[in-house]
Amino acid sequence: MSTIRNNVCEYKGLINISRMIYSKSFYILFFGLILILSSCKPEEINPPEENHFTIQLYHNMNNKPLLGEALDYRNEAGETFSVNKMEYYLSNFTFNENSNFSDSTAFYINSFKTNTHHININLEQNIKSQTIQSIHFNLGLAEKQNISSFLPNITENINMAWPDQMGGGYHFLKMEGNFLLSADTLGYAIHIGTNEHLIEINLNNLSIDMNRNDTIKMNVDISEIFKNPEIYSLKIGQHTMYSDSLMQIIKNNAWNVFALSQ
Repeated sequence: MSTIRNNVCEYKGLINISRMIYSKSFYILFFGLILILSSCKPEEINPPEENHFTIQLYHNMNNKPLLGEALDYRNEAGETFSVNKMEYYLSNFTFNENSNFSDSTAFYINSFKTNTHHININLEQNIKSQTIQSIHFNLGLAEKQNISSFLPNITENINMAWPDQMGGGYHFLKMEGNFLLSADTLGYAIHIGTNEHLIEINLNNLSIDMNRNDTIKMNVDISEIFKNPEIYSLKIGQHTMYSDSLMQIIKNNAWNVFALSQ
């Protein structure tokens, strides 16, 4: 009788062990499947080629390359100066007036970082069959974008923040460097911001066959900021941030900074 009981107990023990093994195997399999599924990234969907192209920016100062610290430039006021920093936003591109060929993205540009000189335009419609006759965009941010913390919280955008006590939002343009005044070397800072100083750029009378172009080359001549329609003097306008009148001069002069590069 005791032998039968022992056999029954052994049998029950085997059943319990089998259940434990099955249970553990099930959980291992279950959690393994979760890990596999969580590691799978959804396939990125790229925009169709016919909706996508690039604008390539080429920065210069009256056909001279930007050299950083070097006091190598002379403006229309006869002042010798350097450009140590040149950062700005381009946004809200529209191709062909009153069309649906537009991209509302805000692009951060740093004249000394070539990886920011490629603007990737993504449209909702096929533009490859079109001829671009005009390009309209902002140097700066539209009012709906020019709100503190609106842009992604990355270093570039954080450093372009416009002080909240002055209305908040972002700098549209930061241009800094040094200039000579008699025997002295002084610093300057041309900072543009606030909605009333948004700079609208209009390039008209174009003829760009998009069947033949994947890249539009655009020249950025920073010297234009100093000369037309009003000559800008760094001696008088050493710092612009607290002066609406100085920012307005830069806004009015910046209309001719951008041009298509041949």
